[in-house]
Amino acid sequence: MYCHTWKYLRGEYFWSGSGLYLHASPGKEYTDSLSFVSFICECSYDLDRVENPNTQRISKGICGIICQCISAWGSIYMAAAVCACGKSFFGAAVGSYYLVIGIWKFLLYLQRMNKYQYTVTVYTSGESCTIHALLDTGNSLCDPVTGKPVCILGKRQAGEILKEKELQTLRYIPYCSVGTEKGVLPVIRAEKMCIHTGQECWVEKPLIGICEEDSFTNGEYQMILNPAILGGV
Repeated sequence: MYCHTWKYLRGEYFWSGSGLYLHASPGKEYTDSLSFVSFICECSYDLDRVENPNTQRISKGICGIICQCISAWGSIYMAAAVCACGKSFFGAAVGSYYLVIGIWKFLLYLQRMNKYQYTVTVYTSGESCTIHALLDTGNSLCDPVTGKPVCILGKRQAGEILKEKELQTLRYIPYCSVGTEKGVLPVIRAEKMCIHTGQECWVEKPLIGICEEDSFTNGEYQMILNPAILGGV
């Protein structure tokens, strides 16, 4: 008989030679693999409250890998049943196939998400702020006069860094979005902006639109990048 203990987010869970016993919530006990999946889902839900998107994404990735391992365990369990009928190789092959495919799809998902997430530093006259940005391939907003791409910044972040010099460049450009066929968006010209893409990508005098929302996608991002600002995607 052996026993290991891990502490994770909602409480403690235990694995012993005789079975799995989880104590993730007060008065709530998990005793089988299906309940374990429920526990991991609860952990993933709690991870939505983590402020740092990179930490949140990596932690969710760990939960996803655990779920894939549980799926593989189920496949192996079924394969073991097949083994009793003399078809061990076929059962093991099926279990391994689903394990590899599941992990591969999950890694592709993480790679795809990393491609569109950046840390951005915006500089104005005497101020700067570093924020999390999402590159949105659907954002094709441009200044109708200059043709320059426009990125979208949350209202709260804009209020923290905008000074009199930037407000003097304020103007409005037309835009349309889901639920808004015709609207106008306030746009300012910042001093410069650095997009951290593994190396520093500097943009001089970027145009930044100010939206009514403080953040995007449940608070994960404070800016929506226009793909044209990085040469298109």
